[in-house]
Amino acid sequence: MDIVSATFGPLNFKPQVPAELAYLKIPGSKALTAIEPFAKVFYQKYETDDYCFWLTAYHPNADQEIYIHREGPYIGFKVVLKQHIRYRYDLGELYIKQGQFVFAHCPVIDTKFNIKSGHEYFVFDMCLNLDFIKSVGIENELLGRFLRQIEEGKRAFLLDTMVQSGALLLDAIEYLLGRPADKKAASAVLTLLIQVAEQRNGIDLPEYKIERMYQAREIIRQDVARHVSNHDLARMVGTNSRDLKTDFVKVFAMPPCQFLQYERIKTAKTLLIEEPQMSVDEIAVKVGFRNSAAFDPAFKGNVGVTPSFWRKRGGNI
Repeated sequence: MDIVSATFGPLNFKPQVPAELAYLKIPGSKALTAIEPFAKVFYQKYETDDYCFWLTAYHPNADQEIYIHREGPYIGFKVVLKQHIRYRYDLGELYIKQGQFVFAHCPVIDTKFNIKSGHEYFVFDMCLNLDFIKSVGIENELLGRFLRQIEEGKRAFLLDTMVQSGALLLDAIEYLLGRPADKKAASAVLTLLIQVAEQRNGIDLPEYKIERMYQAREIIRQDVARHVSNHDLARMVGTNSRDLKTDFVKVFAMPPCQFLQYERIKTAKTLLIEEPQMSVDEIAVKVGFRNSAAFDPAFKGNVGVTPSFWRKRGGNI
């Protein structure tokens, strides 16, 4: 993939992981950094026979137009994980807001977009082998039509609108970034993406409202043991309780209280496997439950088994 600045030409990438972005490092990926007069760009790519994906982080200190070229054909999707980007290509424009995705088949990628000083942009792209898509076994009319268009050699979009990824798909992508060789994780990303696309939650929000909901999400994730009321959470991100509840659902497909429960259970699942010295009761308290009596039914309701059974099976159920 070629990344070119309209002013300075092709970016000069070197094998390097910026210290401040080390937390983004994908295990086993090809990691490159370009330090240019207008920006620092961190690019990582991981490739298998079935799929490949890349994560690009832009940190501009000056406004700049960027040109992206990638030889095709390309079957895959793009998620703007941070900020909002207006992509321009030969047939028009795609405006992808934070958390939204586009899934397409293109003969080649030739796009332009602008990055602005003082903002931070994270973009995730995943390219999928056609046989791999079929092997996942998703029975879906929307996907079936998309695949038929691909087989006919047509440029195709899964949807004609931008759709919010939601909490579960974003989590699946995050999991894959940490375990890039896990084919089941890659299949889960594709399956969730198609499910989200089928629901077609095209409800749009202004950029500032989306950004507020991502701030609220991070506040919850920073300390899952802490319970923050909707009133306090709304105040912390500059909105009101009513808008917080409705906007959070529009962006993440669940209300804040459900997301907190989801994050607590997710953290507990990790602790049950990685911290064998901790008792179930200790883990319950650590993730925000009063005790195991409150934790056990919540865990089973979400996972389908008790915490003890989950631990006994090593998370394999």
